[in-house]
Amino acid sequence: MAAAGVHAGDLPADLHPNDALLTAVVYALPVGLVGIFLAGVLATAMSTIDSYTLVSGANLAYDVYRPLVKPNATDQDLVRYTRIGIIVSWILGYALAFMFDRLMALWVFNATALTSTVLVPIFMGLFWKGRRTPLAGLMSCAFGFGSVIVYYVGISHLGVENELWGTYIWTFSVGGASISIWQEYALFFTLPTSLLGFAIGNALSSGDTIPPAETAS
Repeated sequence: MAAAGVHAGDLPADLHPNDALLTAVVYALPVGLVGIFLAGVLATAMSTIDSYTLVSGANLAYDVYRPLVKPNATDQDLVRYTRIGIIVSWILGYALAFMFDRLMALWVFNATALTSTVLVPIFMGLFWKGRRTPLAGLMSCAFGFGSVIVYYVGISHLGVENELWGTYIWTFSVGGASISIWQEYALFFTLPTSLLGFAIGNALSSGDTIPPAETAS
């Protein structure tokens, strides 16, 4: 709708993709409905920020601080570090928002980081019948997230920004054939890296294996 409005001359020709939805809605709806729509957008953003920062803070307290720093942490300790984690996650999220020019690129990065970090450990924990150790899960997460950072930094330096698609594309030749790697292809590289981290963690760990999900209490 926004693209049609720009083509028809009703919306500015230099309209940024991030502003397309709100600009088109403000143009199309009457004053009262515009206010309701904007209030709904603001409420959605606020509720999403609340839930995501709370989950992030709890993850830092329960999944990082307690198992790695203080296994006998009290409920008071966990609540305190959850609050600290909320502040840390909010600051990191706020800073991350300014590293991407387009909302879609930011969403793709977040989805890639999440998938590369947790998909392999979760699937291996649920379905893998072989050896599974806590170190394997931790290294799988670390390898997956680290590979996302390396991939994005590498593509942004080796590739060229494509204004049309709003992404970075690295194009090179192999045996006379031209190959293009888009920034969005990250999962093809990060998921195998996460799996490699799981295997290395299993090989290095001397601890007991985690029991299968169906028999765990």
